[in-house]
Amino acid sequence: MEYNPWSNPVSRRIIRFWLEGTKSNTTEIIAELPGAPNNIKRTANGEFWVAINNWRSIPSYNAGEIIGVRLDKEGRIFEGLHGNGILESVTELEERNGLFLVGSNIAPSVGIFRI
Repeated sequence: MEYNPWSNPVSRRIIRFWLEGTKSNTTEIIAELPGAPNNIKRTANGEFWVAINNWRSIPSYNAGEIIGVRLDKEGRIFEGLHGNGILESVTELEERNGLFLVGSNIAPSVGIFRI
């Protein structure tokens, strides 16, 4: 990988930090998101799932409220994952074997969604 993506929750952006090549040690904004991004997980095909955290510590995701987005390698949003009305303060999303594992920094359990 030539770059490392990192999240900036205050500006609601994903920043690309170039590790190699002519852009080495430089940054650029690659995505502006509909909420505060938290952790970023790379998929098997090189895309990224980004957890969207609303920074509220009570169950607050309405059914239909976005809890994560999938970005392509260039930072374009092409899929969103919506909540179920139970999740709170989402910080992790991981896609495995047709399931989404959803983590929170305050919940004592992991949420599981079938794709």
